[in-house]
Amino acid sequence: ETIIVGGTGSQTSDQFGNALTRWGDYSAMQIDPSDDCTFWYTTEYLKNTGIFNWNTRIASFKFPSCDKADLTITSAHTGNFTQGQTGATYTLTATNSGGLDTSGTVTVTDTLPTGLTATAIAGSGWTCDLPTLTCTRSDVLASRSSYPAITLTVNVANNAAGILSNSAAVSGGGELNTTNDSATDSTTIIQQGPDPTIAITHTGTFIQGQTGTYSLAVSNVGLSPLDGTTVTVTDTLLTGLTASAASGAGWSCVISPAVKCTRADALASNASYPVITLTVNIAANAPA
Repeated sequence: ETIIVGGTGSQTSDQFGNALTRWGDYSAMQIDPSDDCTFWYTTEYLKNTGIFNWNTRIASFKFPSCDKADLTITSAHTGNFTQGQTGATYTLTATNSGGLDTSGTVTVTDTLPTGLTATAIAGSGWTCDLPTLTCTRSDVLASRSSYPAITLTVNVANNAAGILSNSAAVSGGGELNTTNDSATDSTTIIQQGPDPTIAITHTGTFIQGQTGTYSLAVSNVGLSPLDGTTVTVTDTLLTGLTASAASGAGWSCVISPAVKCTRADALASNASYPVITLTVNIAANAPA
């Protein structure tokens, strides 16, 4: 927001003493057709308090990047990556979002997170260096257009974290605005190892002074089997509930001093162990 000129007077009535109810009849704004960038504005203002003694003023303005090159970049990928995957790709696209064609060298640089290793980087018209993950070119990029995309190929480590973020940056081209020169690309990495999960359910409404049952189901949603290392399930009961029994095929369970069940057999990917049934006594004064 800016002030073109500050008026120092006011007009509150017309020449007949009637309250003034109109102002701004002679205001207008247009975009200059010669550059589609400059805004021309005119309006009236009062230098001194009086009646119908206003003046007009014409001014122009433009947005900072309107008549300049302004480079931006995106990093994109399709789907999820998987631990141990080879040949996964990111697509890097440099765009001139400004109102003027680029001039000089444009440089794109990518920074990979730990867990990803680059094996190739290339794009039509780009000169790329794999060790530094840097690509350059010097041909003119017209306003509101993009260079051909750069394809960055990576291998995913066997122990890569579940969420990784790729970072890309662009520079040069005669731009002045550098606040929008980078982008990040969050990537989900599917874990190859086992991934045990648990679900707990019950049926119906528990009633004070009676018994109820919970069902505890352990599943492996990972991509490889549980290897037979001991699996332990513990359950912490709410106030007003006391365990009276816990059992399940293949499980070794105790209910005191706390509910705990263990087993040490393998569990395939996308499979579940037999359900554990936990029976509880409900106190006569158990809270709702």
